[in-house]
Amino acid sequence: MGHGDRNSLISAIYEAAILPEKWPEALQDIAAAAGAMGAALICRSVDGSASITFSNGIRDAGEAYVEAGWLADPERTMALYLDQYPGFRAETDYRTAEELADMPVHREFLAPRGMAAGAATIFQGACDDILHITVEGFADHALSQNAKPFLDSLRPHLGRAISLTAQIRQQKDELFVATLEMAGAGAAIVSSEGRLRAANARFIEQLGAHMHEVHGRIRFLDEFLESQFRQALVTSMDPTTSVASIGMRKAAGDAAVVHLVPILRGARERVNSDGVLLLTAQSSNLSVPNANLIRLPFDLTASESVLARALVEGRSIPEIARARHVSEATVRTQMKSIFAKTGVSRQIDLVRLLAGLNGPFTRDGGGLS
Repeated sequence: MGHGDRNSLISAIYEAAILPEKWPEALQDIAAAAGAMGAALICRSVDGSASITFSNGIRDAGEAYVEAGWLADPERTMALYLDQYPGFRAETDYRTAEELADMPVHREFLAPRGMAAGAATIFQGACDDILHITVEGFADHALSQNAKPFLDSLRPHLGRAISLTAQIRQQKDELFVATLEMAGAGAAIVSSEGRLRAANARFIEQLGAHMHEVHGRIRFLDEFLESQFRQALVTSMDPTTSVASIGMRKAAGDAAVVHLVPILRGARERVNSDGVLLLTAQSSNLSVPNANLIRLPFDLTASESVLARALVEGRSIPEIARARHVSEATVRTQMKSIFAKTGVSRQIDLVRLLAGLNGPFTRDGGGLS
């Protein structure tokens, strides 16, 4: 895929974030670029209910899948949910091809429809929901494995976009930021000039003390959030550089994550603004009591997320290097990248930030195990 094609795909993802009716087309474009038949977006609530959107390429098969009761069968997705891996996983990451072929869902439903190979990832939403993207119908398991780097390159964008979509769907008939507040999320819309167009009470409650207005334009006291916010405004026409998910500690010792989501294409008409949507995320999730870094995408790679988790768990650099069979220099290089993406410069500050975002933890049995 060329640079222009990838930018167009990312723009489509963010358009669908605010215009959910665009998701079937965006999902199909993602699947086609990855070499698969189609894709689906599944939102599961803490009460066990689920909503699902299929791309056109697998809509008929997807509806039959739900009608036959396979969506409620945990066998296929349990390993993915337990793993909470911060990237896409192919089914052969958890089972052999032979084991998959012997599973009832594969034998009776997927294989006869040419959908025996797939890849998927999960996110935790801004509230108590679980968000699941699955790409289905690769020609074989090797192709689903080969598609993971490309899908992982889209994952931060997908995480932000579907997190926003999940909140919008809960209250479609209210004003935009009021809708997000009723769904439990703090939200604000800022024009490309930096002017605050709208903000709900939850956003003001969470971040009001950490921002101020100067000549009608908002500024954040947190230096890293401010720098990333300014960059997002300057480059708001290019979604490959204008978005980020920023973690910040607050004075009371708790923490917040602020997702910067560009307002693109037809979404501008829906919210009557260009610029950026700021969406805050809670630091706990009732759907997943042991919530970890998968819910806080600072645009870390999968290996960086695993390293960050190990640091928060109290593991030393030599210990991490031995466990991962890499040199300490490699670990330190990855740490520098994590520092750049999280806005801290010391290991102790990184641990404090991530521990605050994820809540209490213990090395052997807590929130990051």
